[in-house]
Amino acid sequence: MSRTVRTVRTVFRALAGAVRVAQSLCRSVLGDTPVRLLALLVVAAVAGLMLVAAWDGLWSRLPWSAERRLDRAEAELADARSSLRARQIEAEARARQATAVDDAHHTLTQARAATARAIAQSEGAPDADQPLDPDRLARLRAHDRRLCDLSPALCRPADGRSPEPVQ
Repeated sequence: MSRTVRTVRTVFRALAGAVRVAQSLCRSVLGDTPVRLLALLVVAAVAGLMLVAAWDGLWSRLPWSAERRLDRAEAELADARSSLRARQIEAEARARQATAVDDAHHTLTQARAATARAIAQSEGAPDADQPLDPDRLARLRAHDRRLCDLSPALCRPADGRSPEPVQ
């Protein structure tokens, strides 16, 4: 048995008891007079007010009541707000990821271009087949410096310390 049905039964039993008590009091005190009729009407009005008050409490538990619709609307609003916040976080993450990919692509393109220039210079150099001389060594070091400028986290510092971690 549901809570609503139990509440309705309890209210009706209380009202019926109140009416019986009022009838017995009226008979014993007032007898059969118009005052008795008026007293019964007053008791019936009070019982009716009690029933209306109980009905109002019962009505709020029904699924189509304004309170239930308000609860559902507030729950839907909270869900929509949390979903919106999740979508905003996802959009921000996608924007950061796109920026990181663009930066990595730019770095890769510059590294490839610098490497291609260094290869072309070293292949076209008159000393390409000879052991390293100071000019060739300077070219290779310049190329290495250019690569380290593009991605400093990947190059070991000259003093032998570990490079800073990539973030």
